[in-house]
Amino acid sequence: MKQTLRDLAEKLGCHLLGDASITVTTVSSLQSATSESVVFVEDPQYLDAALHSPAAAVIVGDFAAGNFAASATKPILISPQPRLTFARAAKLLRGHPPMLGIHPSAIVPASAKLGNSVSIGARAILGEHATIGDETIVGPGSIIGSETGPVVRIGMHCRIDANVTIYPGTTIGDRVVVQAGAVLGSEGFGYVRDSQTGH
Repeated sequence: MKQTLRDLAEKLGCHLLGDASITVTTVSSLQSATSESVVFVEDPQYLDAALHSPAAAVIVGDFAAGNFAASATKPILISPQPRLTFARAAKLLRGHPPMLGIHPSAIVPASAKLGNSVSIGARAILGEHATIGDETIVGPGSIIGSETGPVVRIGMHCRIDANVTIYPGTTIGDRVVVQAGAVLGSEGFGYVRDSQTGH
């Protein structure tokens, strides 16, 4: 989601030096920086590389304040915790737009218990008696539980990305993010060979 550096600095509680009207859309490493990205530096030895990277702006530690700030070649956002600020910037810029409601191609049995403002994506399948908390998003193609077996419970304010499989009997708390393609609750203990039979 596009943000001006002015807005970003205000939301992150940073001191901004430089052109506040520049817009950024993402965060990146120094190696993959583009003209629309923000990078961060918490060690002074990497500051010069950051300032000469293609990045639009650099999140820096307090060490960059003072005399250096006047000679910066691109906008800098000064923060006492640049790594934490960078993580917060990533969250702001990623800006997952919420889905709205239940997609017509989703399969949601009448026995499922859905909280307020739950979103279920295209081709997602909920098992019988699945419980989904308030404002949780289930992404497209995800499978939550089954027609038989123990119930799946997912808390409030969760984000289940696309193509996630959650096996019966799994319980997920509040504010959990499960990234695309993950499998939760499957048999994961491997195999044990019977030394007598070889099976």
